[in-house]
Amino acid sequence: MNQLSSVITNHIRDVNKLALIFVVLQFTKPLGFIPPVLDMIGYALMAVMAFVVVFKLRALSSLMLILIFYLGLNIILCHPDAIFRSWPRYLLFVLLLIVVSPLAQSPYLRTLREDMLNLTLWFGAIFSICSFFCYFLGINF
Repeated sequence: MNQLSSVITNHIRDVNKLALIFVVLQFTKPLGFIPPVLDMIGYALMAVMAFVVVFKLRALSSLMLILIFYLGLNIILCHPDAIFRSWPRYLLFVLLLIVVSPLAQSPYLRTLREDMLNLTLWFGAIFSICSFFCYFLGINF
């Protein structure tokens, strides 16, 4: 057990702290007992991370840029109902693409995204196991 705890602490020490904060904030959304104030903090952190990505980028993916421009043009041409809030959703989607997609490339961004993926997989596994036991205990958020 001591060896497992040392492996976990070494892994947490080596992981990018920005990735850890981002993933933890994203995983608070499915929890029912966390206040919705964290939503705005998550969006603000995503905007900060988008600025970090812009300053660290070395190359851009032309296919991802075409996708972003196509989606914006599609909103302009199709005029969806205002109830769908297309422009705010589009802007949040673009922020998310900047942070987690291969739109911007650099060695730092690759390791950041790898850390975010690894943390997401770990948190997803932990949440799945906990939700399995919570189902039988009658805890439903």
